[in-house]
Amino acid sequence: PSKYDNQPFVSLTHLASGAVAEITLHGGQLMSFRTGGSANPTEILYKSATSPVGVKKTAIRGGVPICLPQFSNYGPLSVSHGFARILTWEHVPDANAAVVRLTAKSVRKQFHDLDITNMSVPAD
Repeated sequence: PSKYDNQPFVSLTHLASGAVAEITLHGGQLMSFRTGGSANPTEILYKSATSPVGVKKTAIRGGVPICLPQFSNYGPLSVSHGFARILTWEHVPDANAAVVRLTAKSVRKQFHDLDITNMSVPAD
C-alpha cells in the first residue's frame, strides 16, 4: 500500500535539521516524525502496519492521536477517545506552519444527533 493509504497529509520540514513531520487529514494525527535529514532518516513514531487509514469511523493505530472531547470511554460518546481522531480535518494554508483544523461541519456530518454547542469545536 502507498503512504497512508492514499489519504492526504501535510508535511512540515525543519530546514536547518532536515527533520520532517507528517500529519494526516484523517484524524489530524501526527503520523511520522523523522530526524537525521534525507541522508540518515530515522523514524521516531510507531504506526501499526495493519492499521487502516481513512476508513470511515476507524482510528489509526500509532503516531500521536488527538483525543477530543474525551479520553477512553470517560464521556458521553460511544466512540473511544472521542470523535476527533476518526473525522477528516482540513488543511489551512499557512506559509509559516502546518495547520489542520476540525470544523463543526465535519463533526455534524458524522454525528448528526450530537450536541456540540458546549464543546470547544471551532464554528464554521
